[in-house]
Amino acid sequence: LAALLAAHPGLGQPGSTLPIQVAELRGASVWNFGVLPADTVTVDGKPLQTVHLQRAATPDASRTVDVWYAPWKAGSGETVYLPVRLRISEASGDSVEQLLERMPATAPRPAHPPCLQKNGNFCRKCTSNPPIGGSFPAQIAN
Repeated sequence: LAALLAAHPGLGQPGSTLPIQVAELRGASVWNFGVLPADTVTVDGKPLQTVHLQRAATPDASRTVDVWYAPWKAGSGETVYLPVRLRISEASGDSVEQLLERMPATAPRPAHPPCLQKNGNFCRKCTSNPPIGGSFPAQIAN
């Protein structure tokens, strides 16, 4: 969903629908997320304007899924969408909610293609975070 919003900003307009294929226990189905009016979510004491998406319950699925994405500027200047709040509600009234505690110091930057071919590690041009396990290998340090 975040990639769709980043690639096609017009899809984030209230009233739009974003279809997405979802793998489920017994197969796959298309979930349609409707775009609701913009909402403010407070993260780490800062109010953020968000795009609020909702997959409403249907006769075939009693679960409602709400997700709020906040636009964030990546180090490259590109706008990415970070999920800042998620709520899953069952028809029984049970629900679970997650809220991002704090925004990252810098937004993640997408990897450029050469990095994807080098042992699964990212170079410093792609991310300021070293790969799992510690530091950048010398052969891809730049």
